[in-house]
Amino acid sequence: LPILLVYPFAHQVTQWLDKNELPWTTDSNDGESNTEEGCCLISCGTDTKLHLLPTQRRSPILTKNLTDSFPDQTIVHLHQDVWERQTEICQSRLLPKLGSNKCNRVFGRKTTARRLSKQD
Repeated sequence: LPILLVYPFAHQVTQWLDKNELPWTTDSNDGESNTEEGCCLISCGTDTKLHLLPTQRRSPILTKNLTDSFPDQTIVHLHQDVWERQTEICQSRLLPKLGSNKCNRVFGRKTTARRLSKQD
């Protein structure tokens, strides 16, 4: 069976991607799991991948190896328990990373501080 049908966490994330009109594909042609058992790798655009990990899977070696195997892309390792406990925070952080125009946030590191003059 395709991973999105047997793995509710992946289904929740892909529904959220669809709702926000963010393009995505699984990295395998048939939608089967394409990393270790229970994990799912989703491509979002050309330079970002979401690595979905179930709560019981906490493997630093797996995440490091996966990150190293895609040196030109951003890999976001998203754990199921973090998604479930802090859904809104996860979503607000993912939106700008995935290139959504629905993010109204101005990040401090992208600003400059300057003194206002009377003309401003």
